[in-house]
Amino acid sequence: MNTRINKLILALMLAVAPLAAWSADTRLVLESETDPVTIMGQTQPAESFEATVWIGEHGVRRDEPNQSYLARFDENVLYFIDHGAQSYVKLQLPVELSDFVGEEQLAMVEQMMGMMEMEAAVDDTGEEDTIGEWNARKYIVRLTGGMGMSITQEVWMTTEIDVDLTHYDRLAEELAALAPGGGEWVEEIRAIDGFAVKTEMISSVMGAEIRSRERLVSVDTMDAPAGHFEPPADYREEEPSPEMMEDF
Repeated sequence: MNTRINKLILALMLAVAPLAAWSADTRLVLESETDPVTIMGQTQPAESFEATVWIGEHGVRRDEPNQSYLARFDENVLYFIDHGAQSYVKLQLPVELSDFVGEEQLAMVEQMMGMMEMEAAVDDTGEEDTIGEWNARKYIVRLTGGMGMSITQEVWMTTEIDVDLTHYDRLAEELAALAPGGGEWVEEIRAIDGFAVKTEMISSVMGAEIRSRERLVSVDTMDAPAGHFEPPADYREEEPSPEMMEDF
């Protein structure tokens, strides 16, 4: 589902990561699912895939079947990699709306983003359970915004995973900046203690209900594949465009 709400969902999935002691390269494997949905007469099929996140000394990369997000914080750059088109877009950090739209469109886009500003509320339910191999605690995150948008996120957090996710956290912040409301809600969510091992989300957008889930499968310490913190050498570089705000 390639819409702006995708960035919000991904940013939310990333935002519940903790800060912990630094380690070598870390690989996180996650299972992600989105139910079918119809928005404004257009039906998007169910989606299910495995995502792999690599965290290294200078950056973080999330790989999905059709696209990857790569942040290199030592170089202050963010790559959006499109595997189908074999291309990538390179942006300087911090990401700005002006990277995607011209000056004549910027005021309109900023006004629209302001209308969709999100507010967050976090509820600690006190409920505890074992999710996978980890003891976890259940939280409810509710986001509400303009234009009838609302998101309810049920997230199970564990404090039993000791991984440095500083870069992971920064990637969440950068993607949230491109999501509805500009991502100012991330800090409230970041106050939750622990790492998300299971997340279920219900998003209401334009009268439609989008249901998605993500579950942590494994956490391993190992060397990332050679060159994995660079865009593929045989991919072409493209310029950012307004369509990226909707379609990437």
